[in-house]
Amino acid sequence: MIDNTILIAIISSSAFTTLLNFILNRVDKKSNVNKALMCLLGYEIKGECRRLIKAKEVTLEDLEQLEELNKIYRELGGNGYVKNLMEKVGRLEVTQND
Repeated sequence: MIDNTILIAIISSSAFTTLLNFILNRVDKKSNVNKALMCLLGYEIKGECRRLIKAKEVTLEDLEQLEELNKIYRELGGNGYVKNLMEKVGRLEVTQND
């Protein structure tokens, strides 16, 4: 089983975002693949937002990665609750990357 830290690092990477964009451009918007991608992205974005809100701070790197993932999520048709969480994260104190 994959460690959650490794999974978060993979999903948060720019390479993963680029791969999602590639898939997005080749997948029918109503397909099961599209629905699965939207579900996975929503789950990841929500979890990361909740973690950051609980920590009461966000790094520029975290914020950038979340915005990239959220852009793809919105292109797939997602919005709603994720939008609210992203707004809350956007109001957090921005700290330096470690």
